[in-house]
Amino acid sequence: MRNIREIWREFFDLPLDSKQQYANDPVSDEGYGSRLGVEKGATLDWSDYFFLRRGNVGR
Repeated sequence: MRNIREIWREFFDLPLDSKQQYANDPVSDEGYGSRLGVEKGATLDWSDYFFLRRGNVGR
């Protein structure tokens, strides 16, 4: 798990144009993106994310 965590940290440290190569797939929502969470009266919350689904292949 430490190795995986380090790989993700390296990915999120990349320049934006490099991360955009892995932008969300509009069909599956998998991939890299950014989200600004806005709730009335709350502090703005900016988040980068990478959605990745894992499932059993061929079952």
